[in-house]
Amino acid sequence: MTPSQELELKIYRFADSIGKARWRATSLPDLSSALQFYEHLVLIDAIHDLYARQYLDLQQWDYERGGWVSFEDVGSEFFDRNFSLRVSFSGRKYFESLDAQGSDQNLAAAVPEIRFRTLARETNTERARLDSSPQQVVTPVPTNPSAFVSHSGKDRQFVERFVADLWAVGVRAWYSKWEIKPGDSIPTKIDEGIEECEFFVIVFSRNSIRAPWVQTELQAAVARQVNGKLRKIIPITIDDCNDLPPIIDSLCREDFANQPYEAALKRVLDSIFDVDVRPQLGTRIG
Repeated sequence: MTPSQELELKIYRFADSIGKARWRATSLPDLSSALQFYEHLVLIDAIHDLYARQYLDLQQWDYERGGWVSFEDVGSEFFDRNFSLRVSFSGRKYFESLDAQGSDQNLAAAVPEIRFRTLARETNTERARLDSSPQQVVTPVPTNPSAFVSHSGKDRQFVERFVADLWAVGVRAWYSKWEIKPGDSIPTKIDEGIEECEFFVIVFSRNSIRAPWVQTELQAAVARQVNGKLRKIIPITIDDCNDLPPIIDSLCREDFANQPYEAALKRVLDSIFDVDVRPQLGTRIG
């Protein structure tokens, strides 16, 4: 199996990890991290080639429309935004044949493979390079950022749209209506949800500002952040509520009430996906 086929097989396993014929939302940095392959141009070429051969279906997230949009011509600029991919019917036959071929080969055979080396481990910087020496190929573990969404049940109309939009672009949003079933212990399920999430999004409104459950969830999130177990608390406001908790005063919050929903959503997603929104640095003249 060639290095390019190894990479194609990893892309297939990533796309198919949530079920056959289902769309898998991601971004180029997240896909690169999941595959442990950091040559972005090579990865883009591989995806584009699979798309051109009709082995992958692709969609891009359109912030203006608030939904997924299909493209007939996918260039490199396609990957500047979040996108989703799905294995096509013809692609499944191709990938399954590759998978069968790979299982018949000895991993120690002297054939070129993609070899991963970790550089500057203390800064978590990893790069991948091609190497002609044999080495076992690492099977990627697909990951998506996870976010607990704290809210008042009275704001359900906004929250259901918000969490659906998070899921659409690959954020595993914890939403109480989805996660807590009849007979479940509410405090236990909430504790588990906060414990398992990387981000804590708290929806402030006149309904939630003094809601006991929201205050309890915020206290738990702050404790996890102090212990280094939570990456970020993201406060958002959906109306002109006042008297926010003091712990929130030092945090940048996103205002959904006084700007278009799509613009506010994009800023929240940029924060979760750690998108660099600065313009490209120019070259000094003279």
